[in-house]
Amino acid sequence: MTEAVRDPRKVRAGKAAMLARWGPGPRTIRLDSLDPTVRLAVVTLVAAAESKRAADPEDPPPKAT
Repeated sequence: MTEAVRDPRKVRAGKAAMLARWGPGPRTIRLDSLDPTVRLAVVTLVAAAESKRAADPEDPPPKAT
């Protein structure tokens, strides 16, 4: 499979537009703004990750990409 060649001007423009819309930092989502079923899913996933981390403290947390 070959990788598509991208126009560097369009790449720069896309990144500039992304920064203008979303800002440079990570986004924060408030749980109370979510739909109740989505909120429950997020809370369940966070609890599962915390319990896994507590069960295996030697395993380092994943790096943010």
